[in-house]
Amino acid sequence: MSRLVRAKQACIVVRGQREKLISAEARVLSQAELARLRKVAEGLAGILKMIARKGEPRAILRDDVAALLRDDLAAIIDGFQDRKPERTGTTAQSSSAALVAPRQLVELALRRLEDPKLKIVRIPELVRSLDGKLSVAEVHHALSEAADGGAIELQPDAGSEFLPTEDAALCPAGPRDTLFSCARLLSP
Repeated sequence: MSRLVRAKQACIVVRGQREKLISAEARVLSQAELARLRKVAEGLAGILKMIARKGEPRAILRDDVAALLRDDLAAIIDGFQDRKPERTGTTAQSSSAALVAPRQLVELALRRLEDPKLKIVRIPELVRSLDGKLSVAEVHHALSEAADGGAIELQPDAGSEFLPTEDAALCPAGPRDTLFSCARLLSP
């Protein structure tokens, strides 16, 4: 078992209260991702400790927990997408589409990039953040799917003359020769 782990042909994972030996091709967190997850757990433990204080009952806002978890989950998934397989000569796919559906990547990026006050994301910024993971067409398709499914709202630009040419090229076409330049999440 140790020989396989040292040769990077297998790894030991913790599943519940048990350890299992699995293929090195499995999707596991890197040491950096584990460190980030540990920080999230420590942050949550600190919040839960404050809530458990004696005296008046305390609570935490759902949005605060969602924001804490959302950003870190997106970073962990993004980190996995950026990682190349350590072994050479394997046939494992490393494309983001094979690991996480384009719509999921787009929705995670929307959550990460969302303006806290306006609650919108500029689509050119979204497309640029996914460069190397998804093509512009894949982002547009995922945005369309999410809008059709009611998860997001696509908003047209106030006037395409205000949009720089390089940004306009990254925006999906809207009705009557308009461009969708912003997206707003409808579900938390």
